[in-house]
Amino acid sequence: MSQQPERASRPLSAAQSGMWFAQQLAPESAAYSGAQCVEIHGPVDLTRFETAVRRTVAEADTLHARVTDGAEGPRQTLDREIADRCGVTFVDLTGAADPEAAAQAWMHAELNRPHAPAADDAPGRDPRDPLMCEALLRLAPDRHFWYQRIHHVLVDGYGFALLTRRVAEVYTALGRTDGEDQPSPFGTLAELLAADRHYRASEGFARDRAYWTERLADCPRPAQLSGADAPVSSGFLRATTLLPSEYVDRFTELVSGAGLSWSDAIVAAAAVYTQALTGADDLTLGIPVAARVTADERDTPGMVSNVLPLRVSLGPGTTVGQLIGQVARSMRGLLRHQRYRVEDIRRDLDLVRGRQALYGPVVNIMRFEYDLRFDGHRATVHNVSNGPVENLAFSVYARSDGSGVRIDVDTNPALYTQQETTAHRDRFAALLQRLLAAGPGQPVSRLDVVTEAERSLVLERWNDSAAVVEGLTFPELFEGWVARAPESVAVVCGDIELSYGELNARANRLARLLVGRGVGPESVVALVLPRSVEFVVGMLGVLKAGGAYVPVDPEYPRERVAFMFGDARPVCAVTTTDHADVVPDGVDVLTLDASETVAALDGCSASNVADGERLSVLSLGSPAYVIYTSGSTGRPKGVVVSHAGLGNLVASAVDRWGTG
Repeated sequence: MSQQPERASRPLSAAQSGMWFAQQLAPESAAYSGAQCVEIHGPVDLTRFETAVRRTVAEADTLHARVTDGAEGPRQTLDREIADRCGVTFVDLTGAADPEAAAQAWMHAELNRPHAPAADDAPGRDPRDPLMCEALLRLAPDRHFWYQRIHHVLVDGYGFALLTRRVAEVYTALGRTDGEDQPSPFGTLAELLAADRHYRASEGFARDRAYWTERLADCPRPAQLSGADAPVSSGFLRATTLLPSEYVDRFTELVSGAGLSWSDAIVAAAAVYTQALTGADDLTLGIPVAARVTADERDTPGMVSNVLPLRVSLGPGTTVGQLIGQVARSMRGLLRHQRYRVEDIRRDLDLVRGRQALYGPVVNIMRFEYDLRFDGHRATVHNVSNGPVENLAFSVYARSDGSGVRIDVDTNPALYTQQETTAHRDRFAALLQRLLAAGPGQPVSRLDVVTEAERSLVLERWNDSAAVVEGLTFPELFEGWVARAPESVAVVCGDIELSYGELNARANRLARLLVGRGVGPESVVALVLPRSVEFVVGMLGVLKAGGAYVPVDPEYPRERVAFMFGDARPVCAVTTTDHADVVPDGVDVLTLDASETVAALDGCSASNVADGERLSVLSLGSPAYVIYTSGSTGRPKGVVVSHAGLGNLVASAVDRWGTG
């Protein structure tokens, strides 16, 4: 590999620039670093391990970059001192009560402290500090965690794999008697930047742009499982599950004979899951890709990777096999054009302002699994952080050691709780099992995403609503409360206060007046009143007369009021002088504060209204009130609630909150 002069100032690649500018929007956020933990199942020679790490860091000049911002924008220079000062922090946790829990706490604390690229004059920050951390945590003499955290402006997930394999290779070579190992396999930063410049000036760049412009034309706003967007948070929430290794074989059988991959089936499952929870038929998922098509890019542990939108359509008759085939074809197109940066797509679609989302859930199929050994001792790679989580991401790892399929669900804590994150994990794992059981001919619309626990909750616990309810109409229920506590306060509105006895008396007088106006069971009375004592009196008066009330807010648009009156056809309207003009022409109006009404009410008895006084018998099946829907999805609809339904509601309220 070619050598390059130290201290040469270079621009950032397109991929590096994306990470740099995202970090500048949240300078204290730790989200833009990746981290992994390599579990080494055996003893480790500390001196030899640190030598292997130092040598690997020295070979990877992409890790020597120091990024600063100036008049020309962000630039990077190679600073050899960074490699020279890179050491391995050793943490002995063998004396901890729970060494693994202590190790996890140490790693997450280190990951979540700010370590963004800093300008020379950043207060309290040395710009020569490496944007990485190397640590070896000893849990037992034969069990170690190698923690590695590197900012994504320097290296991506693919680069992590290159570095990890090289450290293991050097460590093993240093243990041999001859101490020799192969020369550095890494390409240089200069070669990586040259490949980026060449691509962006090529016809391939123009073809890729045309592809994405056409592919995403008329693309709807992506469906999100959170139902909202939020800035990238400093941390993330995670829920993990491990499925048996046979799942890979079973997914392979599902797509066998069609030339498809098991990973296509996983992406298809994510599309089904998103469609089931959002109802969207035109979906856009985020697909992380290595974006390495040249030898220099494949050999260099730098920042190259990309996240691209995968558009998926699910019609009502789409089968599992058809969907997986569609995903596979779309994935092939995506991979042919994977070098075109997501930041360029956002600019092309004018999505930069306001940071509007380009895709919904991210589906990351991790392909960097490999047999990793340190001087013969097996090692297992565990992801600690993939970097920023905009909304929700599914990460799927098929473990090469045969331990199974690991699924991580990562979420933005500004949008999800840990309970919601865990629920998404459980539902997605359940969906994978059902997809395998369904077979390729099953319509995806018939795949259920509800877990067995959720199904039991909905069908059994929430429906376990059997209760003993008194077979009384609402006036009878209310009059029972009045008899028990006539002096207790029933209504408070501003400076006005009525006891149960006073409210009952006023409602009885109004009921007798309404009966004289033709109000009885099966008839409707419009209450054109704001929220007030008069409204409560009017509601009880209508119910005691045997009628059903329909509330009409005087602030409603006149068109809505006219529709409600025309649809409900009330016998009369109860209102006050201030709101009488709201009532449409031709409707009988009872104005509560009119002098003739006040005189008539004073002449009515305050005793409870008996059934014999009503126009007909009031029963539990008689309408109690009519409530209209908002009309946001069409014309408003009137819903009739009976006295039996109102009694159930009251019984439930008393059971939940008591009678006061």
